[in-house]
Amino acid sequence: MVALGAIHGLLPCPLLYPAFLYAAATGSAVTGAVSLAALGLGTVPLVFAYGTAFGTLSPGRRESLHRVLGALFVLLALVPLANGLAAFGVAIPKPPLPMPWT
Repeated sequence: MVALGAIHGLLPCPLLYPAFLYAAATGSAVTGAVSLAALGLGTVPLVFAYGTAFGTLSPGRRESLHRVLGALFVLLALVPLANGLAAFGVAIPKPPLPMPWT
């Protein structure tokens, strides 16, 4: 488990790929750098607040919350999977989301 965690720490965050794509698509090094800097400046305080808030919880409550969040992430991962498979004609059920593009 420790080795898997260490290897995982070397991988870039998947949420950064769209940010890098956006920065490259701007066509300007300055605009791309500013957009990535804005992402970083917005992310650091939230990650710090998240870690601080979780640190105040008891270990049992933290474990329960991690399980709920894990289930929520798996459920939300079904949406892009279902949309991608729908492009190939494979329909699978997905949770309804209150967004106009789903």
